[in-house]
Amino acid sequence: MLAEKYELIEKIGEGGMGVVWLARDRRLETDVAVKVLHSALVGDEHAALRLRNEARAAAKIAHPGICRVTDVAEHEGAPFLVMELLRGVSLADRLASDGPMAPLDAVRVVREVLSALEAAHREGVLHRDLKPENVFLCDDDLRSVKLLDFGVAKILGDHERVKLTRSGALIGTPAYMSPEQARGHSTDERSDLWSTGVMLYEMLAGALPYESQNYQGMLVAIATEPPIALSKRCPSVDPALEAIVSRALTVDSSARVASATELLGELAAWQARQEGLGLSDRPLHNTPRARTGRRSPTPKLLTLRDPTVERPSRRWLLLSLGVFSVILAASWGNRLLGRRDPATSPVQTVAPRVTATRTDGRASVVASTQRNEHSQSVVALVQPTPLPDAQSLSGHPATSPPRVLSHPATRTSRVAHRGRVRGSDAGAGIGVDPDF
Repeated sequence: MLAEKYELIEKIGEGGMGVVWLARDRRLETDVAVKVLHSALVGDEHAALRLRNEARAAAKIAHPGICRVTDVAEHEGAPFLVMELLRGVSLADRLASDGPMAPLDAVRVVREVLSALEAAHREGVLHRDLKPENVFLCDDDLRSVKLLDFGVAKILGDHERVKLTRSGALIGTPAYMSPEQARGHSTDERSDLWSTGVMLYEMLAGALPYESQNYQGMLVAIATEPPIALSKRCPSVDPALEAIVSRALTVDSSARVASATELLGELAAWQARQEGLGLSDRPLHNTPRARTGRRSPTPKLLTLRDPTVERPSRRWLLLSLGVFSVILAASWGNRLLGRRDPATSPVQTVAPRVTATRTDGRASVVASTQRNEHSQSVVALVQPTPLPDAQSLSGHPATSPPRVLSHPATRTSRVAHRGRVRGSDAGAGIGVDPDF
């Protein structure tokens, strides 16, 4: 029992400085999370200061995306924090188990993080340790995301902050540090935006933008080299999304995206375009994070038809109609010749079938006629020409005109995927069916 009020029930998490417990507030009869220092750090003034700094930083920010700290107290001289109890998984655990995320899912998570950062920066609080371990997903639809651990946060204007860093120490996690952090320079809001860009890159690619065998090499690479282009890891990435990630990962902080509000607006606009177009919401890359051996399913990125391809020419259409006329004449000629005995096998004339098909942007026209159960076909093949869209060719024989059916390949499939709709253009073709 801590402070005669909080009963520790079960350890639910552990970090470099402390342990998080599921606890019961016996006065209010509610479940809470309690963070205490590791036993080896009890009495460490620096560790105690960081714990109190976390509480003060979180208390300054009123935002649903920030994990609330409800109490700060001491037990036998050691400070502890009381926080709201969250149920879900960290972003790090999600990436380790499932691999890269679909672009829209990744953007939804990062937008929630940026919304919380926007509120923090407005209050003069820099997080300085953004990473997947400090992003918590509270539900499966990614609508509730919490930002955790402001233990190394910098509160602008707070003179006590200088005590948070021991001499010569770097603040943050190397893989997610900004170039200015890696060089040991002063930081501002743009440093948090760099770390956010690294997380978005990792969610899309399943890998970090820098490769190194050790922390020292990682810091040198971050401080001196540009990141590996996202398109090299994910060739199918939307160029507009890659441009947004690149703006967040600009080594020169003066050329980097300037604020959480600006980056949030760019991602919101990109998301609106993708959802409006009904594009696929699947991972771009099938390689999971290096720390997990599980592979995610091979993705299939659907793309829209290129609007710059020329429409079929009128010459092609006239040529197709001419072929159809020849076939129709041949069909009636066969009937007039009377090759079968009409007394035993009456001729039933049907409208000829004309089918326009498309394969890889090339077009052909096939026409045929049928008599009774025995098929007599006259086939004509028109020289392929570009045909981006299906064209229906119809004839008007002496018998009743055929009815046009939409080939299944022309329909746009819409498949529910975790509550979202995605469209696919599987191909194109419209046929005339004499049996309908």
